[in-house]
Amino acid sequence: MVIDFLKEAQLLEKDIINDITQLVAVKSVYDADTVSEDAPYGNGCKAALETMLSIGKRDGYKVENIANRAGHILIGDGQNAVGVLGHVDVVPVNESGWHTDPFKVMIKDGMLYGRGVSDDKGPLLAGYYAAKILDQHHLLNGKQVRIIFGSDEERGSSGVAYYTEHVDLPLCSFTPDGEFPVSYAEKQMVRADIEVDMPSDILVSFKGGSAVNIVCDSAEVKLKGKIDASDYKTYLDKHGLSGEVNVTNQLTSFTLRGIPAHGSTPYKGKNAATYLAHYLTKKVDVSVFNYLDQYYHTYVYGEGLGLKHKGRLDVLTMNVGIVDYADNHFKLCLDFRTSDELTPDMIQSKIISSLINYQSSVKIEVSNSLYVDPDSALVKKLHNAYVSISKDENAVPQIMGGGTYAKHMPNCVAFGNEFPGHDSHMHEDNEQTPVEDIIKGCAIYAMAIYSLLNEE
Repeated sequence: MVIDFLKEAQLLEKDIINDITQLVAVKSVYDADTVSEDAPYGNGCKAALETMLSIGKRDGYKVENIANRAGHILIGDGQNAVGVLGHVDVVPVNESGWHTDPFKVMIKDGMLYGRGVSDDKGPLLAGYYAAKILDQHHLLNGKQVRIIFGSDEERGSSGVAYYTEHVDLPLCSFTPDGEFPVSYAEKQMVRADIEVDMPSDILVSFKGGSAVNIVCDSAEVKLKGKIDASDYKTYLDKHGLSGEVNVTNQLTSFTLRGIPAHGSTPYKGKNAATYLAHYLTKKVDVSVFNYLDQYYHTYVYGEGLGLKHKGRLDVLTMNVGIVDYADNHFKLCLDFRTSDELTPDMIQSKIISSLINYQSSVKIEVSNSLYVDPDSALVKKLHNAYVSISKDENAVPQIMGGGTYAKHMPNCVAFGNEFPGHDSHMHEDNEQTPVEDIIKGCAIYAMAIYSLLNEE
């Protein structure tokens, strides 16, 4: 080893945390109300992009804003050899579920808390400081590291898609937006937007979820009339859930709080919408509740729709992200992660079959799978860097269910920064990451970039 990368990262801990704190303070959630030509994803996302650029400019590096959609910091001169690709936007916040202000970093017992500390502001800055370490020790070997960041990853990555169309790309890249060890493949992602007419005499409204790629964490139903809910608390307690019921002579309102999880791992959560529907099927005869209960409740592997499948990219998972019912019209947003033998047409066909008795439409959006040869130099060098710093000799390159920017770049894979055995609660309340993991990740990235810059 040329230098002790872990020691160098540890010396920069205070600076790294300060910059994470600065970036997390920007509420960079997509905001349709402030979208404009100069802020294509809203003011918050634009502000986060500018903040990351200002960090690079402060440190004396060349920076460029690409149409307020993405940006980059250029570290070193010469050939654009290695890219580090992250994002500065974040998913929406369920503020009632947080123990702290989600946009003010808190450190407690060695843990960072805040929206974006793990997805993806903290890891992005770990990658940035890794390149800084190499630059400060004159280890770039006449080559350039490019820190690239988009501001619309959570809604489909249009920012980095724009970037790839307008800027020459590095020879190879990695994105610190996943898990360690290195992920050489990502599942195909299929989003299904369903609209169906389901008339009801008693259902007034049913709303739940904030994003398709988050397990629906809260739901509310309003029903005409007085519904017996004497056993509701017993039901909630049985399943480890919480909620309330409000009964009047004319209306009964139910709320239910589930357990959120990332859309790629719905088995880690409890879906508020389907649990509420399941309870209400025992109380009233409403098509929306019956449909959700029959095809989706606890069926996180698609088995309710007949879609259970395991292929070269592992098993299919399915998430119910958003439900919305009003004026006899039901909208449902689903998120599938699957191996590429199972085509989007197959998924659409199964959904349509489940709605054969209703007037409906099913629209599909697809993000293709990613596969990079696990024996490639890119995967091997990244994996070796991880093992060298982490001392995790049992690790092997893996397949991931989450979708990252790697799908939009040539010769690119996801690489950290979540370590095995730790749940950072990405896309959930109280998102967190250990300070130690940010610093260790920075050292791994420095080792990885150094290895990629050298031919041996």
